[in-house]
Amino acid sequence: MTRNFLSTSSNNYSGYKNAEVDRLLLEARTVFDDATRKDLYDRAQRAVWDDAPYLFLFNQVQIIGVQKGVSGLVVYGHEILDFSQVHTAP
Repeated sequence: MTRNFLSTSSNNYSGYKNAEVDRLLLEARTVFDDATRKDLYDRAQRAVWDDAPYLFLFNQVQIIGVQKGVSGLVVYGHEILDFSQVHTAP
């Protein structure tokens, strides 16, 4: 969450800014108690959801490259990669 929704994060591509979410995310990073940390992240997640800075359809985090002569890789929408048919050209 910090990567995508902290207002000062370089990965906050939507430009989302909410002082309360920033406070919750920064505090959650310093708390060792699991229940308290979960509560802080739950509250931050609820605020982000309510603010809806973008449509939450899918957020792919994998970076996939291709190379000339390699084919057969299947990339599914849920980030599963199927290498079973991968081969290289002679």
